[in-house]
Amino acid sequence: MGVLNLGMQVYQQALQHVNFLQPESIVAPIIIAVIVLIVSALIAVNMILLLCAAWIVLYAGLIFLGFGGCRWTSDMAISYYRMVLGVGVALMTMQLIIGIGVQFLQQLVASTSQTLDASQLGILLCATVILAVISHRLPQMVAGMMVGGGHNGAIGGVGMMTLFAAGMTGMSLAGTQW
Repeated sequence: MGVLNLGMQVYQQALQHVNFLQPESIVAPIIIAVIVLIVSALIAVNMILLLCAAWIVLYAGLIFLGFGGCRWTSDMAISYYRMVLGVGVALMTMQLIIGIGVQFLQQLVASTSQTLDASQLGILLCATVILAVISHRLPQMVAGMMVGGGHNGAIGGVGMMTLFAAGMTGMSLAGTQW
C-alpha cells in the first residue's frame, strides 16, 4: 500500500531531523509522526476491509444466485446483485480516493523533506486525517447512491474514533510545545 509506505517515510524522516540532545524538541515531532503513521495504517485497514468485503461478497455470495430461479426467492438474488454493485462502486471510489490522496501526500512530503519540523508535520497530519475521513465516508455515500440506501456502515468504523482522538491529542501536544 502506498499510503502505508508514505506514513513510514514521514516517520523515518521525522526521526532523522530530531536532535536527541534537546529532549524538548523530540516530543512533538515524534508524536505527530507516530500519529501520521497510525492514521496511514487506518487508511490502509479501510482499504483492506473493503477488499475483503469484495472477495467475500463475490465468492461466498454466489450461493444466492441459485435463489433467482424461483419466483418466491428471486428477491434474494436481486439483493445479491445490488450488494455486488454497491461493493464494486465503493471499491472503485476508494481506489480513486487513495490514488489521488497518495499522490497529493507524496508531493507534500517531497516539498517538506528538507526541514521537517512540528509545523510541517502538523500540516501532514491534517492532510492525512482529511484523506482518512474522505476515504472512510465517500465510498459509502457513492455505494449508497447506487443501491438506494445505506451501505456497509460498519466497514472501517472502529478506527475512526481512535483516529480523531489521536489527531486531537497530537495537535494539542504540538500546540503546547510551541
